[in-house]
Amino acid sequence: LLAPLGIGAIPTGIRTEWGATATRHDRVDAWLRANGCANRALGGLFPGGRKAENRLPLELFSDLARSVRERGAVPIVLWGPGERHLAAQVASEGQATLAPSMRLDELAAHLRACRVVVANDTGPMHLAVACGTPTVALFRSTDAMRWGHRRPPHRVIVCDATMALREVRDSA
Repeated sequence: LLAPLGIGAIPTGIRTEWGATATRHDRVDAWLRANGCANRALGGLFPGGRKAENRLPLELFSDLARSVRERGAVPIVLWGPGERHLAAQVASEGQATLAPSMRLDELAAHLRACRVVVANDTGPMHLAVACGTPTVALFRSTDAMRWGHRRPPHRVIVCDATMALREVRDSA
């Protein structure tokens, strides 16, 4: 993608990160403390996505939230513009903590606070990867080989027409 600018490929083995990975965010830290989430293992869930056809069923995310809680971690349901109702349903059914409305930099701070993020194929999934948080990307209708991050610690799961899930890995 950078070739027209005279920039060659990034050599294998060089880690690329978004520059905000090391920054702290006082507002997010305060929210985590106020909600009993500070210094706890957090599992971030992002059930939304701009394209409805990319979203897996909310029940899956509710089940994941319960599973995160059963393992002693705190499930946090994150959401973007126009998705609060989706997140609220998952938080209610999955006994999870609903994240507040936030700006992009605050979302990045929440994602960095998580030990793992599970998200549909959507922008926040890519942001979680850029923040260095291990991410499980759920793909339903788009090309997982093209848009997914398959190198550890990230995983790509594809949902087929029967709603069966399977992991996608690099062939090399």
